[in-house]
This record gives sequence, structure tokens and C-alpha cells, in this order.
Amino acid sequence: MSDEKYWNLMSRYLSNDLTLEETEELLEWMNDDPSRADLLKELQDTWDKTRNYPENFKVDTRAGWQKVRTAIEVQKRGPKVRKFSTIHWLGLAASVIVVFFLGIITYRSLFKSELLEVEAFAGQQKEVVLPDGSKVWLNEMSSISYSESFNNDDTREVQLEGEAFFEVVKDSERKFVVRTGKTRTQVLGTSFNVKQDKEGSVQVSVVTGKVAFSPIANTKQELLLLPGDAGLISKEGYASKFKLGDENFLYWKNRELKFNNALLSYVVKSLEEVYEVKIEINDPDLLKQRITTSFNQVSFHQASEVLEAMLGLEITKSDSVYVVKKKQ
Repeated sequence: MSDEKYWNLMSRYLSNDLTLEETEELLEWMNDDPSRADLLKELQDTWDKTRNYPENFKVDTRAGWQKVRTAIEVQKRGPKVRKFSTIHWLGLAASVIVVFFLGIITYRSLFKSELLEVEAFAGQQKEVVLPDGSKVWLNEMSSISYSESFNNDDTREVQLEGEAFFEVVKDSERKFVVRTGKTRTQVLGTSFNVKQDKEGSVQVSVVTGKVAFSPIANTKQELLLLPGDAGLISKEGYASKFKLGDENFLYWKNRELKFNNALLSYVVKSLEEVYEVKIEINDPDLLKQRITTSFNQVSFHQASEVLEAMLGLEITKSDSVYVVKKKQ
């Protein structure tokens, strides 16, 4: 494959327009020469700076390419043979990519589809039905966006910020892709939760079906997740897979807590996270007690009354802390 085509792949990579196979091919090409990774970083900066060009900006990409080729031919015909330095090569390649980028901007200004965005504000959860019938539940302070041409695109793609639960309608001909931060989640039809934390790490937890989860920049770290699996990609791009240990990770969506022969220590931790309270137990023996129960859309006061009755406890509030003791 010619370098010209790789430069084209880089431009499409930075605009999130590559298939998984093309991304892998581009990464292999970059791994052959470390300077190419430096080039991509430079081009990322250039691409970011070109995002705000006016929509009526026009560029003659064919003329730009001709100038670059002419410059190369002059170098070839010159009487003195000179090896291009890495810096010279990077500069030349960057010039070519800029031509591509400006061409892409012009193309987008003429043919782009509008993005539709849905946002859930503080204290709000929102259900969204996508054009294909897939359902998305947004947690508070989260948002999704998708193309107005969603139903006509080859790939059903949404952009997520925050946390959401997806129930995807199966379509064997069109994959469903969720882009979150620097990660990509791909499915055909399944249900799963995607959560991005404040630091930029992303966790995908699968309820049904099969999910492919990977860093956008390195698909070789792709994780294949099945029901009961979770995958985590850190903000640095490191991927790990594990079994879901918390069966109440969807409390934000269904407002239900379930405990099956669970240690009181685990119950207390869950209640602290859900109700945003501080609970203190000074008796280590109490932490080892087990309980089977469920709380469906109840207040913390109601949940504490259940624990008191089932385990013979006394829960009292002292300042901002709830203290748990064995009932005398």
C-alpha cells in the first residue's frame, strides 16, 4: 500500500471514520516506524486546530496534492542525491494531511448530517428510544448524540458522555457502536451498561448478549465480554476484564437493591454509595452477619428499619454518621 493511502487512513482515523480492520492496518504500519506515531500526534494537533474553520471554506485538494508531488519530483531530479531527514519527511507528510483535512472539512460542510443530542441533568434519569427502536437509559449528568441519518448509516453509532444502559435491537447487517471517551463498544444486539468516570476511565458491564470493547487507539487490546462480564479501560488506555461482583450496579436505573446471603459489610457499603451516607460499625462480628433481602425504591430510613428488625440492630444518627450497634 502506498504512503498516500496511509495518510488517507490517518485523516479518516482522526475523524473517527475507520473500520476496525482499517484501524488495525494503520496501527501495524505505525508500529513499523516509531516516527510515524510522532507524526500522528502532530496531525492530531493540526486536526484539532482545523475543527473551527468556517463552513464556506473551500480548498482545492487536487491542486494541493499536485504541489506536493511536484516538490517530490524536484527532489528526485536534483543533481545532488539527498536523504530526507525524519523532520523533513514529517513536515512533508503533515502538509499532505492538512490538504486532506481541509478537504474533509469542505466535504462535511456540504454533506454533513445534523447531530441530535439528548441530555439528562442533575437528579434526572431519561429514557431515549433511538430511530432503530433501541432503548437508552441515561443516568444523571449524562448525554448521548447520534446522527440525524442514524437509520440510513452503515453503522448505528452513538457518542456517550457519562453513564447509560443500552438495550440494542438486533440487526445482523448493521453494527451498533458506542463511542465513550477514548473507547469503542461494538455489538449487534444486546443489553449492557457503559460508565465513564470523572478521570476518563470507562467500564462496560454486560447483562445479555456479547460485546466487543476496546481502546480506539489500540484495537489489539479488544475485550470480548459475555453476560456477567465487565471490562475496564483506564484513561491511559489499559484494558482489563473481570467478573461482575456488584449485582446492584444498575440501581441508578431501576432503584432496586438485592442482597442474597450477603455480608453486612457489603450491604453497608452498598447503602453508603446509593444513599450517600456514612455508616459506622465498630463491632467486627456484626460485619460478618449475612442477610437476604431486597429494597425497591425505599428511603434510607426504611432500609435501616428492615436491617434493625432482621438482624436485631440499633441504628442511630450521630452528627453526620449513622452508628450501627447490636440491640441491647
